[in-house]
Amino acid sequence: MNIVSYGGGVNSTAMLVGMYKKGIPVDLILFADPGGEQPYTYEYLPIMDDWLARHGMPRLQTVYCTDKNGERLRCNVIKLEALYMEQPKMKRVHPFRDALVLRKGHGKEAD
Repeated sequence: MNIVSYGGGVNSTAMLVGMYKKGIPVDLILFADPGGEQPYTYEYLPIMDDWLARHGMPRLQTVYCTDKNGERLRCNVIKLEALYMEQPKMKRVHPFRDALVLRKGHGKEAD
């Protein structure tokens, strides 16, 4: 199962477009909303969601923090570890990890 964390920016948009073009299946796309994104990020979400639907990809699923009463909180970090614990069949997938080639002198060198 391929789960993508979508941030609404250039990098995660390019990643999803690249996955579509390369035929890499996507099963779930999560947008973790801390409640304090820039207005243009929220304005772009329906545009991307429409693109995803038109290309046969799953629609964006928004997740956010709540208190014990279910009231929405503003937060900076949302840990999704519980999702992996509750769904033992899921695994973390990094579709482009092996395709990254780091330049000499910038971390781990490519073979």
